[in-house]
Amino acid sequence: MPLALTFTFGFQLLRMWITGLLYYGYEVAHASYAAMIGLAVVVFGAAFFAGIMQRKLGARAMAIVGSSVALLRLIEQINPAPAIDLIVSSIGVALFLMFIPLCIDALRANDQGRHVATSILLGLSIDTAIKGAFGTIDLSWVPGLLPIMIVVVLVAIQVWLLVGTHSHGRPDAQNVQAQSGQGRSLLVLGPFFFLQAQLFQNIGYVSTVTNWAPPVAFELIILANAFGLLLASIVYGRLPRRAWTWTFAVGLILIVVTLPLEGDPLAGLEMIAGQAAAAIGLALMMQETEGRFARARATVVVGISMVLMFLLVIGYYLGHIVLLPLAYWMFAPIAAVIVLIAMVRSVLKFDGPRPADRADWTPALVGLGLMILPVIALIGWREPIAISGSLPVRIMSYNLHSGFDVTGRLDLGAIAQTIESEQADVIALQEVSRGWLIDGSVDMLAWLSQRLNMPYVWGPTADPFWGNAILSRYPIKDVLLYAMPNNDVVRPQRGFIVATIDLGDQALRVITTHLHHVGVDGELRVPQVQAILAAWANQPATIILGDLNARPEAIEMQMMRDAGLVDSFMSVGQGNGLTFGSDQPDRRIDYIYHTRDLSSSDFHVNPSTASDHRGLAVTIAK
Repeated sequence: MPLALTFTFGFQLLRMWITGLLYYGYEVAHASYAAMIGLAVVVFGAAFFAGIMQRKLGARAMAIVGSSVALLRLIEQINPAPAIDLIVSSIGVALFLMFIPLCIDALRANDQGRHVATSILLGLSIDTAIKGAFGTIDLSWVPGLLPIMIVVVLVAIQVWLLVGTHSHGRPDAQNVQAQSGQGRSLLVLGPFFFLQAQLFQNIGYVSTVTNWAPPVAFELIILANAFGLLLASIVYGRLPRRAWTWTFAVGLILIVVTLPLEGDPLAGLEMIAGQAAAAIGLALMMQETEGRFARARATVVVGISMVLMFLLVIGYYLGHIVLLPLAYWMFAPIAAVIVLIAMVRSVLKFDGPRPADRADWTPALVGLGLMILPVIALIGWREPIAISGSLPVRIMSYNLHSGFDVTGRLDLGAIAQTIESEQADVIALQEVSRGWLIDGSVDMLAWLSQRLNMPYVWGPTADPFWGNAILSRYPIKDVLLYAMPNNDVVRPQRGFIVATIDLGDQALRVITTHLHHVGVDGELRVPQVQAILAAWANQPATIILGDLNARPEAIEMQMMRDAGLVDSFMSVGQGNGLTFGSDQPDRRIDYIYHTRDLSSSDFHVNPSTASDHRGLAVTIAK
């Protein structure tokens, strides 16, 4: 249990570090690419020094480093400043990467190597259980006393158990020499962690591909984790070399599951099968540490492995914003192929089964016990129900910046308060993330839908987990999703939603989009505007709104006006109407247009800095 909790804290700090590097380091502190890469090298290079730590601290090394990870996680929870968060998470991740080889060596030295895989898997499951209990938001971003109390209790349990259980004795010199290394299969830890973070522990991802409510997706993940823990306990040290063909088949299942699953009616079962295959793979790879095959130094191998994970994350998300030789979705199957190769290699090189060893059922039982949290979440889940309405209607457009404010902190509560302050009935949202790892793996749309008690329409663009959305108090019908005609040359890819809001005896068409973002690339926005105007087709009672990424004098906006659309700010707005950036706005690039048969009033640009854009709202009537 203490080892599992250390992995839980480590995974939480790793997510915080990734988001902090992007949203504070790059966007707020304006760090250069060279500085960010340098920090990553320092953080991930820490694993290479685990051997020095072990020689200096001896048998106490794992307990000291693991306890330090926990205490840094507590500091990070208490601290509200993103700058300090980035510093604390950087140190915490560095120590966590040291902890991994120290943990493996300590367990191996005490003939407990079979607990490595289950500790990692249980740590992942605890992490997901906590995150799911708070609506997919990391505890680090949840304000109030309760999250701090939870972390304090978990840290106290971890430190007490870790120090009390793992600070006694020291392996003899012969064992230290043999156990301080690790088989090459440990190179797969990074790809394994990537698959877990990106797919198998990602509630937003599972909810989106299955089209299930988040609590049901949450339940599925915890169930799959418990099943994986059971299988990992069973297969460790029990497969003969001739079982490599069976292992290969399991690896193929993992590869298939990492392919795009959107629209697959069996996606739920496939996610369970994928996590089971990943758990088996981890157990098989950990068994290679046994016997004469443990030769490569664990510190070096783990360090390289985590660098590989970082490269997979960069490749996956960089593929959304630049044209790469590989499509973004290919990085998950590549990680799965690496796991497959390591699985087969581990079985072929293993000395042989040890049927006398008893399987440890405790981790699987604990994992099963965690299912109480998604059950509670499901009981408390209420599917928003649309109400009847009529004109006038309060309309709002808001680019959410993936939920991060101008200081680099994720604060969906502030986003919701901004929307609530406008008393909006229909809200068009841009830059909505539904599980992106670099955005904290939060399902923003599901969270906001619950908080605001509004049904939604989802319009993915860059991939199935990032894009545009519409929230509405009133019934939404006749929804059409369009991809932009020039998506082959723009990154991230763009699209727009055409939806009809049912207002009883009046139907209101709403078209929302997020146009290409590079300011000087107006020629790339022109065909996007043309596609929107074609979809509108001069129909009455229509609103076109969103982040259009063009200033009022741009040709793209002139096209909107020439088509007969009314710029609601120009019609009834006051002041300069600037919408970006929210703390010191210097440009107007967000708009609400409407057809001439509608009227507008009470136009307002909200001064909130909960996003890097200001939200804008207007009341629409006949």
